[in-house]
Amino acid sequence: MKLSKLVDDKPVTFNLTYISRYLTTFGIKVSVDRARNVPWSNFTLALASFNPPGAYYYGSPWAKYDHPVFIENIDFNSLQKCPMWLDNFKSFPRRVYNKYLTLIVHLYEVAVSPSPVEAEALKYEIKDQVWTAFQVFSKGYCHTAIYQLPLYQGAPTQDALAALARGECPSVLDDLVQKNTIFQMKGASVLVSIADGRRDEELARYSEQHINRSYLSSELLEPYEPEPSNMFLRQLIPAGLSVEDFKRQLSQRFREVCTLKLEILFI
Repeated sequence: MKLSKLVDDKPVTFNLTYISRYLTTFGIKVSVDRARNVPWSNFTLALASFNPPGAYYYGSPWAKYDHPVFIENIDFNSLQKCPMWLDNFKSFPRRVYNKYLTLIVHLYEVAVSPSPVEAEALKYEIKDQVWTAFQVFSKGYCHTAIYQLPLYQGAPTQDALAALARGECPSVLDDLVQKNTIFQMKGASVLVSIADGRRDEELARYSEQHINRSYLSSELLEPYEPEPSNMFLRQLIPAGLSVEDFKRQLSQRFREVCTLKLEILFI
């Protein structure tokens, strides 16, 4: 029915999602590609995980059984307000099917400043956070597309994660916004590629015109256009460090800070 062409009727856009039913053997692949209009002035790194179980947000005893994936390979030639990452697809093999499974993308502002304790050392600190969620499956199929998703203030709470585990993600998010449980960041978004574990290469041919914006309010698309910015991320690299050395150091410290934060929050 999707492929048939009626007289005087345009064919329906081909949907990659509904080709092969999801099989646990092949799992899911996710790529967090870039953000737009992040509401801060420092570096942006991210975590990607699934809910349920949302293990990272329930503390150390649970997180070790379902580790979040770090998105940390920053493109320093991208703009500070619209950072890009070069991590490409991350694999989540053998992910069990759950009709309400959601991908959680959690962005962190990481500030870098001279250490007040040690000369010539740097201090790495998490400042602000935003997050979003996306429903992975539809009718037994894994979504295979590029999505532009709105961002919400702070970090996902356990109550929000519990609500997402019980219902359709877009409806749950709308309901949480209406109840002032979560707060949308005006104009801020993240672009995420998601694919059935067998199908990620097909998204390489996709371009800007193929991005799915169904999670954005149709009447408010204009604020999600990239804001003008003249600051490149490479201009924020501390003096005396090469791009590769700083990237390696930033990645290592981000992991350490996230682990420490997890331990402090859930002791």
